[in-house]
Amino acid sequence: MSDRDAIMELSAKYMHTLDLGDRDGWLSCWTEDGYFERYKSTNRARGIEELGTLIFDKAPHGFHITSDYAITIDGDSATVQCYLLFINELKKCEVSMFGVYRDKVRRTADGWRYSERVFEPKYIVHSIPNVIVEA
Repeated sequence: MSDRDAIMELSAKYMHTLDLGDRDGWLSCWTEDGYFERYKSTNRARGIEELGTLIFDKAPHGFHITSDYAITIDGDSATVQCYLLFINELKKCEVSMFGVYRDKVRRTADGWRYSERVFEPKYIVHSIPNVIVEA
């Protein structure tokens, strides 16, 4: 499998495990020192423990759909940018969030993993359950 395909598989695993509530599977997508931030908010975490508690446990319920990947690979690291649409399962398939992921991924002994994921929302319905809105 090419590095680009492996990174795309990582993204698919991230979204599927998040949407299916597979905490261990989702955490396996990260490096030990992984960092997540929702741009211009208090929603951020560093390291596996914080990622599990502050991000996974508070993720909204629905379906995360990513597209339009731009991947630049440089040896054992890469940058990735893609769009995110969030479909809210409680609102009859309403698109409740749209934005851009800006990621850094790193090759590890277990394959490619996220070392940093910054989500820049362009649109969020503020009534999404479990989403921390901007401070």
